[in-house]
Amino acid sequence: MPEVSVVVPVYNVENYLEECLDSILGQSFKDIEIICVNDGSTDGSTDILSRFKKRDQRIKVIEKPNGGLSSARNKGIEEASGAYVLFVDSDDMLERHAIETVYKVFCAETVDIVTFGANCFPAEFSYPWLEECLNPRNATYKTFNTDILFRENSRPYVWRSAFKRSFLYEFDLRFREDVKFGEDQVFHFMTYPRARGVRLLSDKLYRYRVARENSLMSKSGASLTRKIRDHIRIIDVIFEDWTHQGWLKEYSEQMVGWALEFVLLDIYRNAGIDKKDLYSNLGNVLKRWAPDINDLLIGRNEKRVLKTIMYDSNPNLSRMQVCRYYLEKRGIWACFSRLMGSLFIGKADH
Repeated sequence: MPEVSVVVPVYNVENYLEECLDSILGQSFKDIEIICVNDGSTDGSTDILSRFKKRDQRIKVIEKPNGGLSSARNKGIEEASGAYVLFVDSDDMLERHAIETVYKVFCAETVDIVTFGANCFPAEFSYPWLEECLNPRNATYKTFNTDILFRENSRPYVWRSAFKRSFLYEFDLRFREDVKFGEDQVFHFMTYPRARGVRLLSDKLYRYRVARENSLMSKSGASLTRKIRDHIRIIDVIFEDWTHQGWLKEYSEQMVGWALEFVLLDIYRNAGIDKKDLYSNLGNVLKRWAPDINDLLIGRNEKRVLKTIMYDSNPNLSRMQVCRYYLEKRGIWACFSRLMGSLFIGKADH
């Protein structure tokens, strides 16, 4: 059996697929299998996969009806036989020593997850938040600490993490197929707390193609309201899992604070959307899972925002409420930069 399984979900990427597969076949570490899950492509991707399969026996092609990215990745996990699993999006590339570097870490340290850095291309389409989040420091977490989620550059994007396959099976960890946007966010909130060790690498081992035309990420910005609803759904799914595991009660302040920052400003700063309905949806999720806000050790302004969206019958937030909240949470510079519009489309997954 191969040491490493590389799962490549494929859907209508004929313009990028060859580059992606060449980068994997050209790895310095050779003991790999490449599982290409063709998720119902209707372009020339199928022919490219057929040609590459004939070229290298390490390539395994799985055909399935279109079910989305999570479905394709889950099929790849099911077909994987390597001791370690990593994911490569079919319009991206690996640096030549990527798999070798990750494999050596798994062999040297007792960890279930290795998370590494990435470079963005074309560089002119990148932006500061993205560059920062793809630039982790070198660190090892032997036990779970919420710092890995909230202080480290460790998420989102599951393609910058590799996993022990036995770990994924032990805890039955799969991508939520009912979450169509932000599935990587959910997966990291499910995997990091369960891991018996996480290694962060500053090495930039992945090449991420920014804002490919017709990509899932670029299309998602077309409907801001849908994107925000998807984000509220992500909060709901994560809070449900953390409640069942007993983690939400232990880390309630951090999680409620993250949930607010995840969607609050997107709702507030965008005109032409039904803000009150979205605030209500967020409030209902928090009421369903979060502890009584009176028991939370949080700031006065954060508590006022929570009371508004959770308990007002017709919730709405004023500019002053939002400004005071961000001043309290992040300080004056963050308040200015966020409220004055220096946000980026890609920050949807922060």
